[in-house]
Amino acid sequence: MNTLLILSNTIPAGTMLLIVFLIILVTFLGIFIPITVIRYKYKKFVLSHSVALRRLKGINSKYVFKKIPNFDMEHSYDNENFYGDISCKDYLIYQLVYLQKKVSAALKDTLFNIDLYKQYKEEIEDTCIMKQ
Repeated sequence: MNTLLILSNTIPAGTMLLIVFLIILVTFLGIFIPITVIRYKYKKFVLSHSVALRRLKGINSKYVFKKIPNFDMEHSYDNENFYGDISCKDYLIYQLVYLQKKVSAALKDTLFNIDLYKQYKEEIEDTCIMKQ
């Protein structure tokens, strides 16, 4: 106790604060790093040895879903560059037909994905026992 009082009298307050901060930091890292390493090893073990995850990876590799684009119609025309060359009406008609074809293709892809998802879900339910 006397040594601590002597040290606290001879060491400036800023240095003492730095020492306390370093002690807390080392203690925190001494606890945090081993916990993180253990979690990483556990996750790696489960991912490499889980039979259910292997089955799911096999099923996921069989089913390839199509990507559906987002049709955000805000700011879909440019009135600075195109309207000097063609009329507004012609450009907007062209845009409408173009977007109609893209939306129709996206709807077909969506229907394909819905059917594929039903098959995927049935295979998952038949193969894997959920919540185990």
